[in-house]
Amino acid sequence: MTTTTIKVSDEIAPKIRLIVNELDFKNQEEFFQEAIRDKVIELNKKIFFSGSEVIANRPQKKGISAKDILSDFGEKRHK
Repeated sequence: MTTTTIKVSDEIAPKIRLIVNELDFKNQEEFFQEAIRDKVIELNKKIFFSGSEVIANRPQKKGISAKDILSDFGEKRHK
């Protein structure tokens, strides 16, 4: 495991301590690990969906409709 030091503002530090205590985290390290893991997952989803959107828009740019794709898929599937 890699160690990273972070600085937390005086404004948010007490809020983090409250969450750690109220939600029974073992310590602040566990809280930060979970928070960072959740943020990484969220950002990976964002990257995936933005890439999916680019791919999904390619047929439209070439004048191919969703109906054309489904029709072609249906024809190929029955062969």
